[in-house]
Amino acid sequence: MMQRTYETRLPGDPNRDPFLAAYADLYEHAERTLFARLCAGEPLAALKRAFLVRFGLTARQFNAVAATLRGKVSSIEERRPDLIENLERRIARAKKVLKQIPRGATLYHQKRRRLGVLEQRVQVLRADEKSGRIRLCFGSRKLFRAQFALEANGYASHQEWLTHWRTSRSNQFFVLGSKDETAGCQGCVATVEHDGTITLRLRLPEFDDLPDGADEDDGEGAPEVAQSTGERRVVTSTKHRARLNDSDRLVLAARFEEYLTWRHAGAPSPRTAKETAERIGWQAHTVAKRCENIRDRYARLGVPGLRGGRALEELAALLISTGELTPEDLRRLPEKAAAE
Repeated sequence: MMQRTYETRLPGDPNRDPFLAAYADLYEHAERTLFARLCAGEPLAALKRAFLVRFGLTARQFNAVAATLRGKVSSIEERRPDLIENLERRIARAKKVLKQIPRGATLYHQKRRRLGVLEQRVQVLRADEKSGRIRLCFGSRKLFRAQFALEANGYASHQEWLTHWRTSRSNQFFVLGSKDETAGCQGCVATVEHDGTITLRLRLPEFDDLPDGADEDDGEGAPEVAQSTGERRVVTSTKHRARLNDSDRLVLAARFEEYLTWRHAGAPSPRTAKETAERIGWQAHTVAKRCENIRDRYARLGVPGLRGGRALEELAALLISTGELTPEDLRRLPEKAAAE
């Protein structure tokens, strides 16, 4: 089977760019936070649910953040033995050179200091390799150190450097796909239009804090950014949500209770229709039909991923990431069932 890779550069667009910039900023903020929490010893599986709520991500977007971080960590781990080997060769060469220089000479002192620096570096790398420690500077160490010599690095002020620093730490994001999703990726889908142009639709996290006017209401409600060679609209699901009544919220809180409570151990999963019915005193077929109806409402708004074997998981991620379903909804559940 032939595979093709396409690369393109989008032109500037004041209607679209705020969404992409906000996506990158949120994505890399989540990545840095995830790295810090993992370094503190917290398991990845236990962090996922909290990150979906805190950052407004879907489960697939969180997986993309984790995959990006794993790639950076793996790169450091794989490169470290080569760095140690290279430093050891440089140390051996520096020692040979040092033996040929008379003690007391200025050059001897300089070479001795250089040897000390190399030996310190290799000691740090060996210690990190032994302990499994990962040193990762988001934004690059070179740019971080530039703040200590602003003029030499072309900065007029520390604020100018800080703006560049923050931009460099929040300028990209990765969209993860799967073979069982529409076009291989529910988060980013390319379609060929009748005129031969390609429209790229990108599913966004929650962006209610964007400036007014950045998300005009066109009535579609699809959580996407659409871009082609012609003018395209920009909309998000945060302003166009399906209406949920009290009965909807009751059945959703019961079915997705594991996603909403911190007392649940392990990875959360939806209850079956029968288990949900027992939890709230409904009939199983009523629960199934109500959940199907809710999925249909969101699907009509253009939300992808709400069909197939993982439809309920995707619905849970969507409702929690957009704030439509929160731990407050657990209060709707019957007290007797909640005490079980």
